[in-house]
Amino acid sequence: MTRPISQTFRSAMYAPETGEAVIPLVELRRDGWDGPVRLAANGADVVHQGATYVAYPFAITLPDDDDEGLPNMRWVADNASLELIDELRVNARTIYVTVRWILLSAPDFVEIELVGEMPGVEYDAELITGQITVEPVLDAPLSQLVFTPEKFPGLFG
Repeated sequence: MTRPISQTFRSAMYAPETGEAVIPLVELRRDGWDGPVRLAANGADVVHQGATYVAYPFAITLPDDDDEGLPNMRWVADNASLELIDELRVNARTIYVTVRWILLSAPDFVEIELVGEMPGVEYDAELITGQITVEPVLDAPLSQLVFTPEKFPGLFG
């Protein structure tokens, strides 16, 4: 189900110049972290629905509108914080990502939201990059049933 996007947001996205600022917010979560890492691609911190998103230089590439393969976003951030890279490189567990686009004039209203998974990141001295799979549900098992000897003894006899 699609959610309607405001006319102000559409105008800001399509206009060659505008007084509106379209800001992507990224929330990164991983098992074992104390809490989520919240980043805003803005020159200053952004408070969104009571949570503070720290100003951080990054860019998000939206998924292609393609019938082939899974839709993937690409996240590229400056490797400017030792704390962020320490959090990201701890281990290879999946990072759960929520990307929200907002207007800076209405920071509590989410115009677009995409949820995905990032299996890991790559980094060097300058950049941190990661591929975010937008529909990881396609990797989930189809059935809640599991063929075990207890439930299906005839298969294991």
